[in-house]
Amino acid sequence: MLDPIHRALASKTHRMRALLVPFTLASLCTIGSAHADTGFDHIASSSILAGTYQHTSGTRDSFNAQLDLLGYFDAGPGQLQYELKAGSTPLSDGVTANYPEANALAGETTSPNGHGRLAITQIYYAIGAGGGELNAGLIFPANYIDTNPVADDEYHQFMGLTFVNDPTIQMPVYVLGGTYSHPLNRTFNVLAMLASTRDLYGHNYPNLLDSGASDRGSFGDLELDWQQGNLQGNFGAWTNTDHDITAPPLATDVIPAPTQNFTRHSAWGVYGNFGGSVPGTGVQWDLRAGWANPKASLASSFVSIQANDTFATSLLAGGRKLTVAAGISRTGASPDAIGPTAPLIQVEAYVRTRLVRSLYISPDVQWIRHTQFLPGQHGQWIEGVRVGLEF
Repeated sequence: MLDPIHRALASKTHRMRALLVPFTLASLCTIGSAHADTGFDHIASSSILAGTYQHTSGTRDSFNAQLDLLGYFDAGPGQLQYELKAGSTPLSDGVTANYPEANALAGETTSPNGHGRLAITQIYYAIGAGGGELNAGLIFPANYIDTNPVADDEYHQFMGLTFVNDPTIQMPVYVLGGTYSHPLNRTFNVLAMLASTRDLYGHNYPNLLDSGASDRGSFGDLELDWQQGNLQGNFGAWTNTDHDITAPPLATDVIPAPTQNFTRHSAWGVYGNFGGSVPGTGVQWDLRAGWANPKASLASSFVSIQANDTFATSLLAGGRKLTVAAGISRTGASPDAIGPTAPLIQVEAYVRTRLVRSLYISPDVQWIRHTQFLPGQHGQWIEGVRVGLEF
């Protein structure tokens, strides 16, 4: 969910080797998925392999592949749930290197040197407790908070970063932590999270337990979710005490003066989603907003609106369904930032349909202005296509 690390690849052979990681693992997962359906009903798994191609003027075209394998097996009174991911290496001079907001799938599982890799990104124990559910272990915080049914899944929905999660939330990626969710009644549910900020993103596993890591600290979140009829939403508050967070925030590509003083500062903020569906149609919509303390967060304000519609059409063979979606977002930079900034504007539209039951295709177009809050970037069109195989 953070900007990916981009590194130059040593050779064309090395680039091909990086792409082999997700495809090789996909083959193994296909075999494993078949075994999961042979009578062991206490074991289950599902996988998706997504490939994206993006083009824009002035940069190299980018291709990225990402594999996501989810599964669980019963263990005592609860379940042990896991996730494995494998991804290709983003190009150092490709689309996502210049416009990191354009593809949330790119660089999800990079190593410390910026190369794609295979990684266990989640492994946690889930158990019922006190009328609610407790999850503890290696978790992915974005799976729990700031979610909505329209813009939350970069594998099937919007690819743009600002449509996957609120960028004002300084959320660690793959970390040790726990969550507890509890229904208050038929309408409301409360979720609490406490996690380390020593994450796996761009690091090796020892960083998760390194007491001296530069990113040591804690992340906490409290969220209230509700659903009533065709409407749903959430409201949450978060805090992050990562030692890497300093005040004032630094604008992109700015070198501070030698006399500039920085101090450690905890980040915190609030966020919310409000949306619903239109009865009798396939239309869904969502309004997302957030605010973060500008003294410690470069992205300090955010608002977006997005919607989709799913319907059967005679334009597709067999009357297959087509999903059409569009969204627009604005992310404001901190007024306390050192260096010039401008609000990031992102617009995205996509269509998605299935070619066969387990294979879908999704053309996509985006317009990004002031990428990374750079005031000199006045708008760029990015065209792309995403293909996904579910097994």
